[in-house]
Amino acid sequence: CTKNTRQEILKELSEWTKDYSAPNIYWLNGMAGTGKTTIAYSLCKLLKDNGMLGASFFCSRSIEECTHANRIIPTIVHTLATNYPQLASSIVQAINKNLELTNTADLQQQFKSLFVDVLQQHDTRLVIVIDALDECSNVVNVRSLLDIIFPHSPSLPVKFFITCRPGSAFTGYHTAQLDRLCSLHDIDETIVQSDITTYLRTELRREAFPDNNIESESCQHDIEVLASRAKTLFVYAATACKFVNDWDVDLPQQRLRQLIDNVVDDSLVVGPLDALYAKVLEDRYRKLTDKERFIMLNLMHTIITVRVPLTIQGLASLLAIKPEDANAHLRAIQSVIHIPPGENVKVSPFHASFPDFLTTPDRSNTFFRHPSASNLQLAKQCFIAIMNSWRMEGHISLQSSNQLANAKNDERLQYACFFWSSHLTSCMMDEEIQHLFDVFLKTQVLHWVEHLQSCSQLKVAVDSLYRVQLFMAKFNQDHLSRVIDAQRFVLESLEMISTHPSEIYRSALLWLPTFSYVRQHYMQTQYTWPRLSAAHRQKWEIFQGLLSGHTDCVNCVAFSADGSQVASGSDDSTVRIWNATSGAQLQTLEGHTDYGHTDYVRSVAFSPDGSQVVSGSDDKTVRIWNAASGAQLQILEGHINYVKSVAFSPDGSQIVSGSEDNTLQTLEGHTDSVTSVAFSPDGSQIVSGSEDSTVCIWSAATGAQLQKLEGHTNVVNSVAFLLMAARLCHSDKMDSDALGSVIIGSQFSLVDNCWIMDHQNNCKWWISPIYKEPKIMAVSGSCLCIQYGKYPLMFLDMHP
Repeated sequence: CTKNTRQEILKELSEWTKDYSAPNIYWLNGMAGTGKTTIAYSLCKLLKDNGMLGASFFCSRSIEECTHANRIIPTIVHTLATNYPQLASSIVQAINKNLELTNTADLQQQFKSLFVDVLQQHDTRLVIVIDALDECSNVVNVRSLLDIIFPHSPSLPVKFFITCRPGSAFTGYHTAQLDRLCSLHDIDETIVQSDITTYLRTELRREAFPDNNIESESCQHDIEVLASRAKTLFVYAATACKFVNDWDVDLPQQRLRQLIDNVVDDSLVVGPLDALYAKVLEDRYRKLTDKERFIMLNLMHTIITVRVPLTIQGLASLLAIKPEDANAHLRAIQSVIHIPPGENVKVSPFHASFPDFLTTPDRSNTFFRHPSASNLQLAKQCFIAIMNSWRMEGHISLQSSNQLANAKNDERLQYACFFWSSHLTSCMMDEEIQHLFDVFLKTQVLHWVEHLQSCSQLKVAVDSLYRVQLFMAKFNQDHLSRVIDAQRFVLESLEMISTHPSEIYRSALLWLPTFSYVRQHYMQTQYTWPRLSAAHRQKWEIFQGLLSGHTDCVNCVAFSADGSQVASGSDDSTVRIWNATSGAQLQTLEGHTDYGHTDYVRSVAFSPDGSQVVSGSDDKTVRIWNAASGAQLQILEGHINYVKSVAFSPDGSQIVSGSEDNTLQTLEGHTDSVTSVAFSPDGSQIVSGSEDSTVCIWSAATGAQLQKLEGHTNVVNSVAFLLMAARLCHSDKMDSDALGSVIIGSQFSLVDNCWIMDHQNNCKWWISPIYKEPKIMAVSGSCLCIQYGKYPLMFLDMHP
């Protein structure tokens, strides 16, 4: 903050940081332009000077990585570990105990293990600053973050200073929980006006006034006019100063008179700000030809739409205009566009209110463009950048054509590879973009994936294709099938691509299904392809992928009723909930050492509406959890031995559990462990299977045993009702053999369970991981007989 401004609020904040009896959360609320971020910066400086700044996170729509609420906790933890050695050792210990904490979508687990548990071990008096939560892109993630922070804050030895705009979906949701709330737009306007007047007197160039005399009556009048128009918006005063003080134009008096004489609508709080923004733009716009105006609009809307800031050269390259033209346009409006000093600096909007202005038709009028149109243009430019960068005959590796190193230094190409999917899924597709996307799928997918691998960003490829898949499901079925094909290809070959990227053009294609779109368009004649028979797939199998996260054996899984989520229980004593489509881990249900299962989890089930999960464990308890938040709702005790099966009734009102105490709580009749239970579709009956080799049917209302089904000669592992009849099945454990390198003959060998070496021709072919535990059983000339899994065989002719 400018000296002698915001003194009251800064004094209050200073006292709050030092008052250990004061609430631990201070919430600063204010509309765009009222100075929240400037106050947050000033507080950070004050805290740093006093050795009390724990960490800070400034959310920003102009920086893509700063729009993700799920990055706030990791950033804060990293900052604490970097700046405070005493905390670093505790954080390292927590990570060493559970390496998944560094890469999990479970914010609650991350916050508790790396923040709450660590800080409660130390006597610290630090303050965490989180600014502009309203600029995060996902309101649900913000709510989850606040849901985590609020309950823990009273017991933590740190304070939180949080800012956001009013009217945000999550603000009202938590108003009752806020410890201390200050609304900048509700502060007495005379106090704010005084601060803004002080700011204008300090920041305006003396050359803006006749005879450089800021103390003259006319000068005081001009300052009062500007302060009055600013109302409570500091951004108005800051933008006005930048416009008047612009040294590139160097017409301070003329520009000040333009602002003073400008007609302003005072009926709305943002009316004067809108008039100021319009004046800044019109001052440049009216001097341009139609072609130049188009370029200016393109530049402005590109700057507010790109996912990360770009340099002027990068913007010019992406939009296919001359860098000197882009520089001239942006320098002329740098009171609304921030251009840092130096070479190759990245430009961004001066304030978040400027993008709001440009994308609201009633406010910006001539300068308006719908965000969908801007995203459409950028999606097109991204595809054009990719296709123009990699023009090669045939589908060959970028390494072999010496284009990989150059690509890393190409800002336009880097941006296109990382963000084409984000722009594509934010626009209304026209024929041109459909054609460009089709060409990309046919000719550039492999180059794109290889380039991302060279940047250690294969996750971008997976996430991009998944995002586009969801988008195309509502838009274009033909493109949807091709995107799914590309996504399956990348996921299946991910490990190989990460270590041997050039094989994406050879081995990875060999194992694709016959009708795979990627296989049909990318298999080239420059290679002599081995011929696969007996096991070659025609289409993609139903198998979607692996869910990895548990640290011990997985004992049970269950789908939610709508198929969108999967719950799993493990010997690691946790229940985990997963997104069934993306495979992302959503929750880890464990909590404190005395809050969660303390032994193997044997059974899990979703409630019919998917809102709850029930789990049974060797700790002899049944637990009910909130599926969305991960909170434990209830502990059901009564069994005296391991709980091996649980189920909800169809209406969700009852739970049945089976145990090694030979009971269904509390239905008695089996003479050995109860391994499985299920309700009938109408909820009137319960069926149970047991290690006593019998199946029992019970009345859910009375608990009476209705029938005992005998005939099995071994353990009954699973039971279910199907059209009023019990369908039973049991499974056996299959042994697996550990297999190392196998060499047969002098020409071919199997190495590391995933490569066939052709020694005579000095080449190798990767084996897709869908063929588990491969073993070369026989060789006849160039034809290999390979066993995979337990029994299946396939034949691979290496030189057909």
